[in-house]
Amino acid sequence: MREPTPEEDPNANKGDTDHLEEVKEEEPEPVQFMKLPNKDNHSHNKGKKPRKKLEETKIEEEPPKSLPPKGKGHRKGIYLIIHQVKNHVARSHMKVAAALFEEVQLVLDERGRQCAFNTTIHNPLDLNAKGNKSFLNNSMEVGMSNKASGQDIIFNEDHSFLRDIPLMLKTQKKRRDVYLNLQVVEKPEPTNIQTTNASIAYKTQDQTANYGNMEFDLFGWYLMKVNDAEGNIISGKFTRPLYKPPLRKPPLDTEKVEQMETEIEFTIQELDFTDKDLDRRQKKKSKKELQAEEEAR
Repeated sequence: MREPTPEEDPNANKGDTDHLEEVKEEEPEPVQFMKLPNKDNHSHNKGKKPRKKLEETKIEEEPPKSLPPKGKGHRKGIYLIIHQVKNHVARSHMKVAAALFEEVQLVLDERGRQCAFNTTIHNPLDLNAKGNKSFLNNSMEVGMSNKASGQDIIFNEDHSFLRDIPLMLKTQKKRRDVYLNLQVVEKPEPTNIQTTNASIAYKTQDQTANYGNMEFDLFGWYLMKVNDAEGNIISGKFTRPLYKPPLRKPPLDTEKVEQMETEIEFTIQELDFTDKDLDRRQKKKSKKELQAEEEAR
């Protein structure tokens, strides 16, 4: 997959991203992300329908056995904004998951946390949910709302990846590029909502299912290399068509993927960060910790 040229993307490295300097520290939890495949086995899948549901990996806050090398002073990470998903009308809960990969290896920040996050959830059934919160089995998350505007779903949510990408590329023993993987995931479409007994029937299930506990399916995805040949971070505002499942490992062969009419709009910007930014994020309490404290009271 080639990188966008300045002529193709006039916003790259300049323009409407100059004012987006503030690093916001809030991040939704729990972070979930579907693993990239280690290899593409096309020969085994001939004549078979691709699986609609892929295994999700919950991104835990536990440090790995070995931490990435620490940088010093000001380092250059990535500031990401998910603006919107265009040309799509969601029929149930939907969100965008984003993560950085060193080819197929999930990138860790300098404190061992995985560089991944979820947007808040778009809930097209927002009017039903307001009338009966219990029918979601207490799964209503902070920020969940109906984000639809016509055929677009507006997020405008941001996240900072605190890993010195140029230094990481410079110190590699074997050159492996860094990729941003975006996944639009959506729950199955409900066919009948019964708010009186807090249940929902789904097209994909014969029995009544609890809406809050249903798993997300991969709707579409996009993969972009975020570094140039010199190891610098590629900046700009991009609108790109999603690819149909299944996921493919980088580097991407565009002849083996099928584009969708649905597009995702996002911004990538180089971000200066220091140890203070890492410390602030490490001191943040997870949603589970806050809930445990509330229950203890």
